[in-house]
Amino acid sequence: MWSTRCVSALELANGRNLRMPCPSLCQEGMHDFSVSSMNFAARFLQHLAVVRERDGQSMLDQSRTEKEEEEEEWKLGLRSCVCKVLNHTSEGSGHDWEALSTARKCVETHGKVFYFMTGKTVRICITDPNLIKAVLDTNADSYSKPSFIHVLDILRTGIFASSGDVWLPQRQLFGRSFTSKEIKTEISLITECTRAALKRWLPEIDSGSGELSVYKRVSELTLDVIKALAFGMDPPGTEDRTSSEEAESFNRYLLNCRGLVFGRPAAIPGYRYLPTQLNKEVLKDQTWLTGVIEDLIIARSSEYVASSSEGREHKDILDVLLTTTEISSQQLRDNGLTFLLAGHHTTASLLSWTMYLLALHPLWQERARAEVEEFCSDGIVEWSTLSHFKTLTMILQETLRLFPPIPLLGRLCVKENTVGPYVIPQGVEIMIPTAVIHRDRELWGDDADQFQPMRFANGLGKACKHILGYIPFGSGPRTCVGQNLALAEARTVLAAILPALSWSLGPGYLHSPDVSLTLQPKFDIPIIMKRLS
Repeated sequence: MWSTRCVSALELANGRNLRMPCPSLCQEGMHDFSVSSMNFAARFLQHLAVVRERDGQSMLDQSRTEKEEEEEEWKLGLRSCVCKVLNHTSEGSGHDWEALSTARKCVETHGKVFYFMTGKTVRICITDPNLIKAVLDTNADSYSKPSFIHVLDILRTGIFASSGDVWLPQRQLFGRSFTSKEIKTEISLITECTRAALKRWLPEIDSGSGELSVYKRVSELTLDVIKALAFGMDPPGTEDRTSSEEAESFNRYLLNCRGLVFGRPAAIPGYRYLPTQLNKEVLKDQTWLTGVIEDLIIARSSEYVASSSEGREHKDILDVLLTTTEISSQQLRDNGLTFLLAGHHTTASLLSWTMYLLALHPLWQERARAEVEEFCSDGIVEWSTLSHFKTLTMILQETLRLFPPIPLLGRLCVKENTVGPYVIPQGVEIMIPTAVIHRDRELWGDDADQFQPMRFANGLGKACKHILGYIPFGSGPRTCVGQNLALAEARTVLAAILPALSWSLGPGYLHSPDVSLTLQPKFDIPIIMKRLS
């Protein structure tokens, strides 16, 4: 029989217990910031296990031989119960709240580490910063990217999804492209793209209620930015076609891939190879997006036939990809898609949630605007100006804490290693729920669920009790290579928008953070804009 009690723990061979993490969940009106633990919670913490007692055998469990179970129990110290994953996909906020309610009940009883299973895959969730340091930093060579990341076929051999000897040369190559020296040359392009976006927004703001769907618009803007920075495309003019079609295709592709990993299909062996509607949509978008990047590569390659890029003042990412001998043609394509996708999705997430929080906290919006106007009185944002934006930086840091663009980090153990008191065998996957860790009251204090940018006034060391309690861009060798560009882009975009517009939250807003590759507002964020200049 199935019981509804939560999994208590898996005991490792040394007798230690692995238990459930402790996010704090509290409300702040209808816009519950704790729900930024989110549909991520509704995706990941809905995987909170229910325990099947020994007298209830499923067909899936029967496929496990006694030898396999004995070996697993010896390795992981499993009790005489098998943890099953709830693979239901939420269709609305009701399911989201059900998952969050389950999480609350579990965290009241259990601690910082727990496990669950998807089929035969053992996944251990870790929220203890010391153990996280071991996984991401100290023992990083013992881990690769998790198996579920490979559902994103278009990124397979790129820097985001690859591991080991395939990943390392790419990291070294692209690390040189994201230095301060390189980023400072890109601020003017970011500003130009933002001003073009503002010119497209203003007629809509002036002609109607002033309400815009901010995630949709910001996603188009950040896609314009990455196309200009990484692929040398001219920033769009006022009347030019925006990146709307590409952005919508990316969003649809990621949401459908998420369904293949964490939805009901994940429990069906071989589902990805069946001619289902979901698989057809994934293949259609995958083919179209691949065509977009291949067209860009072909066009640039044709330019190389006539001239060299050596004389250019600034080389973009596509130049780097085409002039190196360190990567294959497939890696060239996959990295192009990686930067096109991840390069705009993470920043779009950060900017959208920042604008949401500033809509809820108008005093902080005014403080940020005053700071921008003080240091950019001529309306020009430069690289040297960004370092003066102390208030804006604190706001972005707090947004990254409450709404981390990547709310869940995963690693696959490829070599047995020790993490704290635990021996992690090969084949086990580690899940690190960033969104939960960023709200841990033991690390952040009693106001962990509140928007308090001043907590970062004296740096991260004073804001959090452990440096690994704040990992919006990961940690260790796999720290996001583009984090400095993302932060510079976010500050530049906001510095261009704040003097031109003020905004408040639209009355139809429904708070439902949702996870595909990044944390997105499931129903977008309606923002009422007002022109200031």
